[in-house]
Amino acid sequence: MSRIRGVFPLFLATTFGILNGVATFGPAFKDQEKQRLEKEQEGVEASKDPVPEEVQTSKDVETVARAGATTESVPDSIIAKKAS
Repeated sequence: MSRIRGVFPLFLATTFGILNGVATFGPAFKDQEKQRLEKEQEGVEASKDPVPEEVQTSKDVETVARAGATTESVPDSIIAKKAS
């Protein structure tokens, strides 16, 4: 019985310390996690959405360059895209 009396205050103090730490630092950890998730979402959204016109224009320019085309043989659709 005397052993239990010696261990009980240690158990009680440990439990109180853990609960106190969770109550004190829990909100700060949740805010930090929320900010981290928001930054990750911004990164995912930015990488998912390349500008389609720029991608298409670069493909058109590459096609023209490979063909060794002059301005007379460039399709009107490419010229119209570059003008706008």
